[in-house]
Amino acid sequence: MNRANPFISNGTCYHSAGDKVDEWLPCGNAELGDKTCCQRGDLCLSSRACYNGRFGITYLAGCSDPEYAHESCPDKGPWSGQPWSGLVYCNGTSNEWVGCEQAARPTTLTSADACWCPQTSRTVAFADASVLENVSDTARYSTDLDASDTSGDVTNAGRYLGDVANCRPASDESSPVSSAYRYGSGPKQ
Repeated sequence: MNRANPFISNGTCYHSAGDKVDEWLPCGNAELGDKTCCQRGDLCLSSRACYNGRFGITYLAGCSDPEYAHESCPDKGPWSGQPWSGLVYCNGTSNEWVGCEQAARPTTLTSADACWCPQTSRTVAFADASVLENVSDTARYSTDLDASDTSGDVTNAGRYLGDVANCRPASDESSPVSSAYRYGSGPKQ
């Protein structure tokens, strides 16, 4: 019997209902159920968020459900028509991650628009800890590995990013973060 391998990113990703994105991968094997999606090579985090280490961006992207109705699909709020929405952590007593507009951004992540924690009204994407849990990594490139392979041998499954255990969000709530929503303070690549 062939069973889907849960350790292989497999499936098609969408940033909204019917809007397919080839540069993104599911955070797991969509044959086992719909998954949140992130850009190829990025980290899949808790609360359906993603992290791009190259640009230091924490963001919401999409999912493998073509109707964009499954619980794995991130709610981008007023920016649901955008391929991705940046996030900034707003500390205090609420542990709020606030969504930010990305004017004219392509589906492939580049540098992000500046974003800060507003003092009045906020578009809260979700409430979670300041350091989001690393759920999985997406491969940097495709391989010819069979997504239904159950052998567990992922030696040639592609190059993966490391973990984000030492990353910390920007701490100043009132000033813009130049590279938007910095999750990590490591060097830019």
